[in-house]
Amino acid sequence: MLTLYYSPCACSLAPHIALEEAGATYALQLVSIPKGEQQASEYLNVNPRGRIPALRTAEGVLTENVAILTYIARSFPQARLLPEDPIDMARCLSHMAWLSNTVHPAFTHIVRPGRFATDEAAHANLKATGRENAWKLLQELDSFLAGSE
Repeated sequence: MLTLYYSPCACSLAPHIALEEAGATYALQLVSIPKGEQQASEYLNVNPRGRIPALRTAEGVLTENVAILTYIARSFPQARLLPEDPIDMARCLSHMAWLSNTVHPAFTHIVRPGRFATDEAAHANLKATGRENAWKLLQELDSFLAGSE
């Protein structure tokens, strides 16, 4: 049985949607980020990095959305969550990595500035810069979805 370790309003929503789309049988395990539960010893035993999401499989625990989403897609091929063609698959992985490595951190600057600066006086600037960067990235994403990239 698969177990998804998740927190509401976090990037764990992506694998949650993928599990639903795949028709997978799975359990959910709440790990509240606002309560700091991702840093509790119980969760650190699951993911020593203290990040959400994590997916427990029969073969062990997976972390990082690109890996988790790829695992779900390949484990449930009938759901057709990933392309079959090699170049299309590579493009899909490129988009997933961009969302994970570029877009997500821009939003993290907005909602968790303390992760990037311990000086609270810097938090307002981090949030403002994060909003500017996120807006540019959302415009890029909008262009992509509109087919102009």
